[in-house]
Amino acid sequence: MIIKKAEKDKLSWEEAGKLTSDFMLAGSHSVSIMSSTIILLLAIYPEHQEAVYQEQLEILGDDPEVAPTWEQLSKMTYLTRVFKEVIRHFTALFLTRYVEQDIDLGKYIIPRGSSVFLALNSIHRDPTIWSHPEEFYPDHFLPEESAKRSKSSYIPFSAGPRNCPGGLYAMTMVKILVSALVRKFYFKTDLKYEELSYKYSLFKDIQQGQIVKKIPRKF
Repeated sequence: MIIKKAEKDKLSWEEAGKLTSDFMLAGSHSVSIMSSTIILLLAIYPEHQEAVYQEQLEILGDDPEVAPTWEQLSKMTYLTRVFKEVIRHFTALFLTRYVEQDIDLGKYIIPRGSSVFLALNSIHRDPTIWSHPEEFYPDHFLPEESAKRSKSSYIPFSAGPRNCPGGLYAMTMVKILVSALVRKFYFKTDLKYEELSYKYSLFKDIQQGQIVKKIPRKF
């Protein structure tokens, strides 16, 4: 994917190497944070953990050492919904864009040369868009629910030609990791979703950390 982008954008080998380095370093950090947050949310909501686990058994069987193929990953629809819902809650707080020409919004005009900040946390919790904006509700991403929304209502990895190139990579790696963990362990926590507190930087992070207890599953 990176090679194709480098060829398309006519990047030098040095530029392509830097892109690869950024991709791997940023991706590894994001995958670890996303995976641990998903595990915490599954521990808080055991009904969703059980649904994810049963989906894994159906697709991969009861051997926890089996690694999923790309085709099998694509069949993990419940885990995908959980991933997307976690990212809806814990996305980057904002995106910035430079305005190259005047944009007429009716009552307002955004003048050329402005910098626009998109408040993703507000978009992803807008009650006019989401049926359960403050709840952990993976069914927001059922096909029939997604069809009701504009594509721009959910942009955790940005959108357009400058979107994050690591979005698919992150989701794939997180699904592989969570799939393996859920098949090997049952997770518990004393934390409650409504009791979580947060710290804010570029991202929204959980103040208490991802504190869970893992219990080996019996096979």
